[in-house]
Parts: sequence; C-alpha cells; structure tokens
Amino acid sequence: MIGPLVLTIPMLAILGYGVLEVKRSRTVGVAISVLTIAALAFLWAPGLAATIAAAVGLGNENDLVLVAWVGLVTLISLNLHLRLRRQTQMVTALTRQMAIAGRQTQQDVTGPTVLRG
Repeated sequence: MIGPLVLTIPMLAILGYGVLEVKRSRTVGVAISVLTIAALAFLWAPGLAATIAAAVGLGNENDLVLVAWVGLVTLISLNLHLRLRRQTQMVTALTRQMAIAGRQTQQDVTGPTVLRG
C-alpha cells in the first residue's frame, strides 16, 4: 500500500503539469495527461496492469509502470526542448531587430558608411 502511494504523489504532480501544458502545447499536454492517468490506473489496479502487460508482451505489471514512467520523462524532456527552442528563436529575432535598429541609428548620425578598397 505504501509503494503505490509513494509513486502516486509525483504522478499527481506530473498530471498537474500535463494539464497546465495543454494551454501551451495541446499535443504534448494531452499526451502527458493521458499517460499519467494510465500510469495511475496501472498503480492502483495491478490486475489490469498485469493483463495489459501480458497482452503487450512485458514481463509483469511493474515493467508496464516503468515503461509508462520512461514515456512520461521522454514527453517532459520533449516539451522542455520545444520551449528552449522557442526561446532561442525569440532571442535570435530580438537580437537581429536590435542590430538593425542600431545600424539605422548609427547611419542617421554619421551618414552612410563608405568602404574603401
């Protein structure tokens, strides 16, 4: 009884994360939420987990919970990667705009730059 309870607490936190992510990235948020609910069902219904594990060719229900956990970690990593990529693109665009604005301001003050060969 203590084992499923100990695993339920982080699973509920991940479920909350998945629900919050639905607003930002619908696909990833829904996938995290659905997989977390399935993992919780596997934790609290070992008979169901054993049946599904046997049907998909896993050793036992513990392997099924482990596979669900690895899937959750992979989805969360994917989500963090997508966020970091979006932030990098925003910083790149902002840097370009600042460089162009700085160049235009410099030309307004000094006039156009003539390159001499």
